[in-house]
Parts: sequence; C-alpha cells; structure tokens
Amino acid sequence: MAKQIYDVAVIGSGIGGLSAAARLAHSGYKVLVTERFRLLGGRCSTINLDGYLISTGAIGIEKSGPLEQTFIDVGAPFAVKRPDPQLAYYVGGKTYTMPPRGGLRWLLHHVAKDERDAERVMNILKRGMMWEEPPMTISCREWLSQYTSDENIHGVMQGVIAAMLVINSWEAPAGAFIQFLKTGGYRDFGIVEGGNINMIESLANVVRKNGGTVWSNATVKRILVDRWAARGLVIERPDGEVEVGAKVIVSNAGPKNTIELVGRENLERGYLMEVDTKIRPGPVVALFIASDRPLIQHPGALITVNTRRVCLMFQTTLTCPELAPKGMHYLESFGAFRDSLGPIDLKKEIELNIQDVREITDGFDKHARILAAECFHGGWPAFHTWPGYDVAQKTPIENLYNVGDGVKLPGWYSGTPAAAETARVVVDDIMNRHKPGAG
Repeated sequence: MAKQIYDVAVIGSGIGGLSAAARLAHSGYKVLVTERFRLLGGRCSTINLDGYLISTGAIGIEKSGPLEQTFIDVGAPFAVKRPDPQLAYYVGGKTYTMPPRGGLRWLLHHVAKDERDAERVMNILKRGMMWEEPPMTISCREWLSQYTSDENIHGVMQGVIAAMLVINSWEAPAGAFIQFLKTGGYRDFGIVEGGNINMIESLANVVRKNGGTVWSNATVKRILVDRWAARGLVIERPDGEVEVGAKVIVSNAGPKNTIELVGRENLERGYLMEVDTKIRPGPVVALFIASDRPLIQHPGALITVNTRRVCLMFQTTLTCPELAPKGMHYLESFGAFRDSLGPIDLKKEIELNIQDVREITDGFDKHARILAAECFHGGWPAFHTWPGYDVAQKTPIENLYNVGDGVKLPGWYSGTPAAAETARVVVDDIMNRHKPGAG
C-alpha cells in the first residue's frame, strides 16, 4: 500500500471541509482534501440536469458573514450576487416584500387578529435577545404560546423558523432561535453566479495553489488511531488503496459518520452516548422546477406562511439567468417535514410539497415541469443536527476534529455560515497546536 504524508487530511469537500482546508493551505500547511463523490462540494455543489444548473442542497448563500470572511481571508473570489429585493413573505395568496430591517414586526402586525398580540410577541423576542434567553428545554411554539394563541402569528413564526433552521417551530428550541437572531439571523444573502460549484472550486483552488492536494472519487475507509491520537487515513481510490499519514484529521462527514470511520471501540463511552442521543438530522424535501417563464416574481427568498409543507422558495434565474437554458427559468422550493424525527412517508411528503407549489405559483400546470424531487434526510440531511443539539468540534481522539453543520457554534445555526464558522474555530486551534511541516 502506497503511503503519503500531510500536515492535515480533510475528509469531505463541503463548506466546512474546504473552508478549513483553504485556511490551512493559505497559512502554509500541506493539506489533503478527500471527497468520495466525483463532484466537490457535498450539499453545496451543482449538477447539470437537462441544461439547468441545480443545487445539491444550499441555495441562498449568506454574505457579510463567516463564509464570505473565509474567502476574504484566503484571497479567493466570492461571486455571490444579491437578489433585489432579498426577502418577501407569501401570506394568504399575496406576496409582501420586506425592508432590510423591521419586516417581521410589520408582518406580525399585518396578520395578527389583535395587534396587541403582535406587539407582545415582538417584546418577548426583544427581551430574549437583550436580557435572558429562553431555555433550550422549551420549543419556540410552546414559548410563544404563553403570549399569543393567534394562529396567524404562529404561522408566520413557523414559516420563518422552518425556512431558516429547517425544522418546525414546535421542534426548534426557543433558546436556539433567539441565539440565531442574536447573531444577525440570515439577512444578507445571494445566489452563486454559475452555480455553487464555482464557489466550491474557488476554495479548492486555494488549496491547490498553495501546494495542497484535492482528491475526488476518494472514499475514506477508516481513520487510523494510535494511542488515542489520530495518525492518518486509509483511502480507496480508483487506482487502489492509499495510506495517508497526517498530524491532524479534520472530518466534514458528520459526527456519526466520523465515529464509524474511527471505530466505536476507539472512542469513550460518554462521547458515543452524547452523539447518539443529541444528533438529530434536519430533513427537507426540495423540488427543482423548470419553466418557460418565472413562476414567482420575487427574485430573492420567499418565505411561505400557513402552507402544508413548503416554507421557502427561490426563483433563482431572476438573479442568475445563466442557471437555466436561454429563455427558461428554474425555481427551487424547500419544505420541512411535519415530524423531523420520523417516521417519514417520503411519497406523501413530496406530494404535499407539490400541492403547495402548484397553489403558490402562477401557471404551474401550463408552464412548468419538475426536474427533480429530492429528500434530504438520514445520512444526507439538510443539516446534520438540529440547532441546539450540536456536539463539540473536538473528539476524544487527539488531533481529530469535526467541522460542519453537525458541530455548530451557538447562534450560527444556518448551514453554510455555520459550517464556515466551525472551520475557522478548528483552524485556529490547529494553528495554536501544530506548526506547518509534514514528514
């Protein structure tokens, strides 16, 4: 078996893995990135389907946050184009465009049966942010139900929470939602020009230009451990098995998958219990829809209220027309599952999402066709765990870290910025402990 030596080996080329790899390579570390699929990017990549450049997951990419800061820090292009306007809500058959600030207050007052309830809810949200966060032991809906029984208000909050956190208001911990608001929420975002793969390749090129290596079609079979410390990987490639030695291993495969690669027998019982009990994947249904004209007229994120399932829609081609063949359009919708822990009836969930899209859009049956319906769940979820149910980036194995949306930091609860922030924290720790210089 051939053997190669690196400072750091990264498992997975999602945002967390590539953000860590690019930061380390930019700082002089010899880095290897391994990706089991042909395409880089994981749930933030692009596939070409009948000429439509559709996302493998992530769609609204945050600007002015940890992700864009990663690109700035490593000197990589960040071609994310803001839609104008960015945010709107679909309520009762109408679309309401929101200002950059104050939109939630306006909307709650607009839909409330009694405006005093709307103001009461806004005040309790403000108190949670400015004074004391609610506990993680109560859901958002339960917490807000102490102050209002207005289903219109609860419908708006459900739409916001499901769109941003991928789980329902009756599942999301109230404390986690307030932490999310305190970090700034998800106010500034856009669409990647030419598809997410361009952003991913931008980070991968930083690794390559700084002497690192990026392998696709390379499946990690196991993480090598010696005396409670990580020492390398065994990787299966098309040309055979390769053993890689590394001072540090960074896994972007999710905490549960990392455990399987290490071997449960090599990990402490308490850590195994924590991961087994805390990690709760966040599933969604995504519909990818082609049309000969825009199905919605709002170019940014459209949060939908009081639907069966759909909570978020993007008519991406109003911002980036190159994502579809000339003269055509492409819309993506997301819907949270009614019960994120299951059991799941995938056929029913897809049907309910299609019914919502058909009712919300203009001319669906005449002008549109479904390119694909994808269910992000199980080992390929929207998020590896719910907000507030994360585990630490460090594992009990010395020099073995997790990055990504399964080990989010408090408040950073939306996919790509959360993953980028975990990478920054992990890289800071690696650089404090190890100097570059493989071999």
